[in-house]
Amino acid sequence: MKYDIEVKDAVIKLSMFGSFNLDITRTITKKLRAIIEELNNQPFYILVDLSTVEGGTPDGFEQGRQFNLWLDSQNLKAKAIICTSPLFKHISESRVRTSDIQLIEYFDNETDARRWFEKLSLENVS
Repeated sequence: MKYDIEVKDAVIKLSMFGSFNLDITRTITKKLRAIIEELNNQPFYILVDLSTVEGGTPDGFEQGRQFNLWLDSQNLKAKAIICTSPLFKHISESRVRTSDIQLIEYFDNETDARRWFEKLSLENVS
């Protein structure tokens, strides 16, 4: 499993490639937590690109679920998930999403996801 984390402005982008397990998910969530904590409660968005993920282990999904519970207490404005597989989306929603607090949308490309963030940002200014 390979991954990449980029931070630009208020957007944290996580791209994942291949399959994931508990160890890699722990590594990723630890890095994301450190980035978010450095924001000192500033509002942020998360963009997760799962378009090339092939799957994950149950304990990897559980680690993601625990991270999402922690995110509920952070200043997350919205999360956009790029996922082109309806099956993987269903599995992810059933194993990771345990809260209705987060504003989450699924997209099939990054351009639409970023447009959604811009729309949300403009709505908050008005």
